[in-house]
Amino acid sequence: MTKIDVKNSLIKHFKTITEEEQEILEAGEINRRLYNNQNTQQFIIDSSKFLHNESIHIRKHTRFVDFPKHRHNYVEINYVLSGKMVQTVGGQTITLHEGEVVFMNQHIEHGIQKSDADDIIINFIILPEFYEFIFKIFKHENVLERFFIDTLKKESKGQFLHFKVAEVPQIQNLFENMLMHMVHKTDHHEIKKQTFMLIILELMDHLDKLQKMNIETFETILMFETMKYIDENFKDGTLEKLSMHLSQNYFFLSKLIKRQTSLTFKQLLQDKKMSVAASLLEKTDLSVESIADYIGYVNVSYFYRLFQKHKGTTPNAYRGKLKH
Repeated sequence: MTKIDVKNSLIKHFKTITEEEQEILEAGEINRRLYNNQNTQQFIIDSSKFLHNESIHIRKHTRFVDFPKHRHNYVEINYVLSGKMVQTVGGQTITLHEGEVVFMNQHIEHGIQKSDADDIIINFIILPEFYEFIFKIFKHENVLERFFIDTLKKESKGQFLHFKVAEVPQIQNLFENMLMHMVHKTDHHEIKKQTFMLIILELMDHLDKLQKMNIETFETILMFETMKYIDENFKDGTLEKLSMHLSQNYFFLSKLIKRQTSLTFKQLLQDKKMSVAASLLEKTDLSVESIADYIGYVNVSYFYRLFQKHKGTTPNAYRGKLKH
């Protein structure tokens, strides 16, 4: 089968009206008992209604009705196979088009507008038991790792991540491959796990496609990019260059850094410079003058003063202590 044949086959399969959708067409509303047994004012969808000894589950989103505001006791991922999906997430209205993905943690409330017959959305239900597999693939801190870490915190706020990856064929192929196994009812739990891990890896390589998120997640990304910038540009980095790099207002970025770290950008940059200098004093025979130049200080006397302020001793004395 060609890629087009696979896509068309999946759409044809999922367009079939389910029993629940038929009931909705007749009654005009969802049956909350299918999602939660408790008659509480707050609508929380219970994973036990769908999962049976699984840590990851796939199901088609129910069409033909507005889905009321709700939360989950799991992480939900929506993937639009065809059509679109309009929902209000954490007070923000977002539209997912074909091929796009949204991650939502269990702390965020969202409501979904009625989907039509051609709107095929696939829901992925992810339980914390699956996170141990996800964490194994993270080598460096990134927004996806932070998203899953924050889901484990009881005091965590609602977060969502919207990826516009319709034009990334690797990601589309992985989703479609997983769905084909679901359609053919193969014993695919291990395939689901491994394929989802590959999707995470691909998304990590396409963070530029991350379009919209709540403010807490947005600030987390900015801080991650700030620390990454400092690591890579400690010699001549400036807040002005960083604000241009991130397309953010200089004063907004300055206040954000101070609020998040209790330090200014200049202090963070100096901390990094002194850390690099200490490492070079420990691991190389470079002269103090060469090290000062390497980290961006032409004035060696100024470097001496800063190093002593940060490390409590001069560069030469620091190196001397390491040799004893």
